[in-house]
Amino acid sequence: MLEIIQQDFDCSIYQTTKEPNLNCYLISTPETRHICSDPSFIGDHLTHGLTQALSRSLVQLKINNLYPIEQKNTSLLIPTENSFAFPIREALKDAWGWHRYNTFFSAKDLIDAPSRNLIVTEQGTTDQITTPWFESITSSKYDNVQNIYVFCFSSEVYIKTVMDQIEKHNTNSSRATKNISFFVFEGLFSETNDNQSQEVIFSKKDANLAPEYVDNHYFNPVHSITRCPINSLSERIFAPLKYINKQISYWNNVIEMANNGKSYIELSTEKYPFIDASAFGDISLKDEATKIIDKLK
Repeated sequence: MLEIIQQDFDCSIYQTTKEPNLNCYLISTPETRHICSDPSFIGDHLTHGLTQALSRSLVQLKINNLYPIEQKNTSLLIPTENSFAFPIREALKDAWGWHRYNTFFSAKDLIDAPSRNLIVTEQGTTDQITTPWFESITSSKYDNVQNIYVFCFSSEVYIKTVMDQIEKHNTNSSRATKNISFFVFEGLFSETNDNQSQEVIFSKKDANLAPEYVDNHYFNPVHSITRCPINSLSERIFAPLKYINKQISYWNNVIEMANNGKSYIELSTEKYPFIDASAFGDISLKDEATKIIDKLK
């Protein structure tokens, strides 16, 4: 269930989890809807889109009193090479005029940071958990950090993993309580293994999605049959040629499916069964895949 905080084309906010010290919100913006739908949106264009999405989100979160923090008591943690690394700093400047705060790329560096509030940007899939920042943050060395605000595209299982860790700390520890709020763009996705690349990717099946993102699938027939572009955000910015090759491989596979008799409606229903794929009329799966390949090339 989604509790409406704000519904607006430019920035909608919904709450999915509301517990003492644990909150999760979905945010939908025009830029993130485009990022989650168009596999050809890459490079600097995508970086600029993320900056715009974060800027408008930061403003609206502050207006709705969901982000009541001061610059002098706040640090930024970017624990891995992720798509938010540059946009979050630009957005903090654009939205709030922030320049004087510490940025860290490893949780261990936070030991020397006196900040009470911590902004974290994260990719949010369980396969990327190697030295989790959230496990480090609950050790006694980090008692100074009280409030954690995470911006991410993410899966439901990842959010639950982090929240369970924080809740375990709050329940079993005599130390200071930690509060965590997730601001997740467009939806809490499920995780699945990609048959071609053997990577863990986001799936829209059994996902909890923002209504605006669901509606966005009716704007273009390709949106419901794409290879998930969301978990590849870092590749789309830092290694676009690698990403494009994966996409071309996927769409060539779609053409092979079409040659073997699979229809657009069948593939759309398999990948995203929550919309009426017949609304687009008679769609040639092969033609749509060929258009995307030409665009990517």
